[in-house]
Amino acid sequence: MERWSRRVSFALFSLLLIGRVWLFEVVSVANDSMSPALLSGELLWVWRGPLASVEPGSVVLYEHSGVRSLKRVVAQPGQTVEVSAGALFVNGDAARQEDAVISLYDDCSVSASAGVIERWGDVKAAVRPAGEAFSEQVPPGHVYILGDHRAESSDSRQWGPLPEAAIRGVAGRVLWSGGGCDSVRWFRIGRRVR
Repeated sequence: MERWSRRVSFALFSLLLIGRVWLFEVVSVANDSMSPALLSGELLWVWRGPLASVEPGSVVLYEHSGVRSLKRVVAQPGQTVEVSAGALFVNGDAARQEDAVISLYDDCSVSASAGVIERWGDVKAAVRPAGEAFSEQVPPGHVYILGDHRAESSDSRQWGPLPEAAIRGVAGRVLWSGGGCDSVRWFRIGRRVR
């Protein structure tokens, strides 16, 4: 029985190690640039390699200037991104669908803020728009990424389209969500990142 137990333990450990190297990783959210979709202090399951399908609306883990972060892909190669009066347009089509009241989580409290719902295919996201007007075409081999909390986000608006090779994975699910005051946001644990 002990020999069988060792073999099973070794097999499980090996599968977890192989999966960690090629298929997934666990990432901590370091700031509020993706709020309210992702909150500071959350742990996420991020798919890598062949399981990471990047499309508009995906939240991706990327590396830029030696820093790893998470942002939403809003446009792919060949598409034109434009912001006018705080509204996002991709190839002339407004991503904005409707006004919304967004729940904000700040340490020990929950508050409400005005925002909008943006849509990319079947993905809907609550965002807090901000920023100067601009228009830019995404070159081949690049994507355009933005944080959902635009006023708090350093993204493609500041440093241009992101090379696709800099993408490390696609966010999958929230594994842990701890707030301030030693609280746990149980309702967020296990939810799919969208």
